[in-house]
Amino acid sequence: MENENRETHWFFRWLIALIFLLFSVITFFAFAGTEMPLFGVGYGIGILCICGAITFATRGLLRVVACSVISLSVLCMGLAYTYNQIMSGIAYSGSRAEPSIFNSIMFMLVYGVPSIGYLYKYRFGLRYAGQKTQQSN
Repeated sequence: MENENRETHWFFRWLIALIFLLFSVITFFAFAGTEMPLFGVGYGIGILCICGAITFATRGLLRVVACSVISLSVLCMGLAYTYNQIMSGIAYSGSRAEPSIFNSIMFMLVYGVPSIGYLYKYRFGLRYAGQKTQQSN
Protein backbone atom coordinates (compact mmCIF):
# COMPACT_ATOMS: atom_id res chain seq x y z
CA MET A 1 0.00 0.00 0.00
CA GLU A 2 2.99 2.32 -0.15
CA ASN A 3 2.15 3.43 -3.72
CA GLU A 4 -1.37 4.72 -3.00
CA ASN A 5 -0.59 8.38 -3.73
CA ARG A 6 1.46 7.74 -6.84
CA GLU A 7 0.10 9.29 -10.03
CA THR A 8 -0.50 7.49 -13.27
CA HIS A 9 2.47 7.33 -15.61
CA TRP A 10 2.75 10.35 -17.92
CA PHE A 11 2.46 8.21 -21.05
CA PHE A 12 -0.97 6.89 -20.11
CA ARG A 13 -2.20 10.32 -19.00
CA TRP A 14 -1.18 11.81 -22.36
CA LEU A 15 -2.63 8.85 -24.27
CA ILE A 16 -6.01 9.34 -22.59
CA ALA A 17 -5.77 13.10 -23.21
CA LEU A 18 -5.11 12.41 -26.89
CA ILE A 19 -8.15 10.13 -27.06
CA PHE A 20 -10.28 12.87 -25.48
CA LEU A 21 -8.99 15.37 -28.04
CA LEU A 22 -9.79 12.92 -30.84
CA PHE A 23 -13.35 12.59 -29.53
CA SER A 24 -13.69 16.37 -29.40
CA VAL A 25 -12.52 16.74 -33.02
CA ILE A 26 -14.91 14.01 -34.14
CA THR A 27 -17.75 15.68 -32.23
CA PHE A 28 -17.04 19.08 -33.77
CA PHE A 29 -16.93 17.62 -37.28
CA ALA A 30 -20.07 15.57 -36.70
CA PHE A 31 -22.07 18.65 -35.70
CA ALA A 32 -20.47 21.12 -38.13
CA GLY A 33 -22.99 22.52 -40.57
CA THR A 34 -25.97 20.89 -38.89
CA GLU A 35 -28.88 22.62 -37.26
CA MET A 36 -28.14 22.48 -33.54
CA PRO A 37 -30.99 21.27 -31.37
CA LEU A 38 -30.98 21.92 -27.64
CA PHE A 39 -28.77 25.01 -27.62
CA GLY A 40 -25.70 23.47 -29.21
CA VAL A 41 -25.38 20.33 -27.12
CA GLY A 42 -23.07 18.78 -29.73
CA TYR A 43 -20.49 21.51 -29.32
CA GLY A 44 -20.92 21.31 -25.56
CA ILE A 45 -19.93 17.64 -25.66
CA GLY A 46 -16.85 18.58 -27.67
CA ILE A 47 -15.91 21.21 -25.08
CA LEU A 48 -16.37 18.66 -22.29
CA CYS A 49 -14.00 16.33 -24.16
CA ILE A 50 -11.43 19.13 -24.29
CA CYS A 51 -11.88 19.66 -20.53
CA GLY A 52 -11.35 15.91 -20.08
CA ALA A 53 -8.12 16.13 -22.05
CA ILE A 54 -6.99 19.03 -19.86
CA THR A 55 -7.65 17.02 -16.71
CA PHE A 56 -5.41 14.22 -17.88
CA ALA A 57 -2.66 16.31 -19.49
CA THR A 58 -2.13 18.92 -16.77
CA ARG A 59 -1.63 19.26 -13.05
CA GLY A 60 -2.44 21.87 -10.47
CA LEU A 61 -4.92 24.70 -10.77
CA LEU A 62 -5.75 24.14 -14.46
CA ARG A 63 -6.75 20.54 -13.72
CA VAL A 64 -8.92 21.61 -10.80
CA VAL A 65 -10.71 24.24 -12.93
CA ALA A 66 -11.28 21.76 -15.79
CA CYS A 67 -12.65 19.16 -13.36
CA SER A 68 -14.92 21.82 -11.87
CA VAL A 69 -16.29 22.68 -15.33
CA ILE A 70 -17.02 18.99 -15.95
CA SER A 71 -18.63 18.66 -12.53
CA LEU A 72 -20.80 21.73 -13.05
CA SER A 73 -21.85 20.42 -16.47
CA VAL A 74 -22.89 17.07 -15.01
CA LEU A 75 -24.86 18.85 -12.29
CA CYS A 76 -26.62 21.13 -14.81
CA MET A 77 -27.48 18.19 -17.06
CA GLY A 78 -28.90 16.32 -14.08
CA LEU A 79 -30.98 19.30 -12.98
CA ALA A 80 -32.29 19.82 -16.52
CA TYR A 81 -33.13 16.10 -16.80
CA THR A 82 -34.95 16.15 -13.46
CA TYR A 83 -36.87 19.33 -14.37
CA ASN A 84 -37.84 17.84 -17.75
CA GLN A 85 -39.12 14.66 -16.14
CA ILE A 86 -41.08 16.54 -13.48
CA MET A 87 -42.73 18.60 -16.23
CA SER A 88 -43.54 15.44 -18.24
CA GLY A 89 -45.22 13.87 -15.21
CA ILE A 90 -44.05 10.28 -15.68
CA ALA A 91 -43.30 9.19 -12.12
CA TYR A 92 -42.07 5.65 -12.77
CA SER A 93 -41.61 3.97 -16.14
CA GLY A 94 -40.84 0.45 -14.93
CA SER A 95 -37.59 0.39 -16.90
CA ARG A 96 -34.17 1.88 -16.28
CA ALA A 97 -33.92 2.66 -20.01
CA GLU A 98 -37.10 4.77 -20.10
CA PRO A 99 -37.04 8.32 -18.68
CA SER A 100 -39.03 9.00 -15.51
CA ILE A 101 -38.92 11.15 -12.39
CA PHE A 102 -37.57 8.19 -10.43
CA ASN A 103 -34.73 7.64 -12.91
CA SER A 104 -33.84 11.34 -12.90
CA ILE A 105 -33.71 11.37 -9.09
CA MET A 106 -31.48 8.29 -9.20
CA PHE A 107 -29.22 10.13 -11.68
CA MET A 108 -28.99 13.07 -9.29
CA LEU A 109 -28.12 10.78 -6.38
CA VAL A 110 -25.43 8.92 -8.30
CA TYR A 111 -23.90 11.81 -10.28
CA GLY A 112 -25.33 15.08 -8.98
CA VAL A 113 -24.45 14.69 -5.31
CA PRO A 114 -20.76 13.84 -6.00
CA SER A 115 -20.63 16.80 -8.40
CA ILE A 116 -21.92 19.10 -5.67
CA GLY A 117 -19.33 17.64 -3.30
CA TYR A 118 -16.50 18.27 -5.76
CA LEU A 119 -17.67 21.80 -6.50
CA TYR A 120 -17.92 22.55 -2.78
CA LYS A 121 -14.51 21.09 -2.02
CA TYR A 122 -12.53 22.84 -4.77
CA ARG A 123 -14.68 25.90 -5.64
CA PHE A 124 -13.35 26.20 -9.20
CA GLY A 125 -9.78 26.30 -7.99
CA LEU A 126 -10.26 29.22 -5.61
CA ARG A 127 -9.67 27.04 -2.59
CA TYR A 128 -6.69 25.38 -4.32
CA ALA A 129 -5.13 28.77 -5.13
CA GLY A 130 -5.73 29.95 -1.56
CA GLN A 131 -3.97 26.90 -0.13
CA LYS A 132 -0.93 27.52 -2.36
CA THR A 133 -0.76 31.15 -1.23
CA GLN A 134 -0.94 30.21 2.46
CA GLN A 135 1.77 27.57 2.05
CA SER A 136 4.14 30.05 0.40
CA ASN A 137 3.89 32.54 3.31
